[in-house]
Amino acid sequence: MNADARPTDTIHPADTTHPTASIRRIVLDFLEIEDAELTDTGRFREEYNASSLTAIEIQAELEREFRIVLGNEQARRMVNLATTCNVVGEALAEARAPGQTTAAHHGQRASA
Repeated sequence: MNADARPTDTIHPADTTHPTASIRRIVLDFLEIEDAELTDTGRFREEYNASSLTAIEIQAELEREFRIVLGNEQARRMVNLATTCNVVGEALAEARAPGQTTAAHHGQRASA
């Protein structure tokens, strides 16, 4: 039985390279909609009436869940489920890349 087959409430990036299910769960929780209502291309603000605060809460939960840091530019790109999955996937790949730091990629200065 592979690691993805075990029951879990939280899937961490160490457990899977395909975090889509966790991202979807987080988005559904904060948008307070049913699974059937959420599409890959449905825009959070326009179609699901997400506020700016909701967007920030989604970002914060994704950062906690996946142990990543998302910069402002990345957050602005997260307008629907598909782009959110892409942003998180890029951040996870970046965090796993040897010699790379998430803070450095976002134009932030790493602590000396």
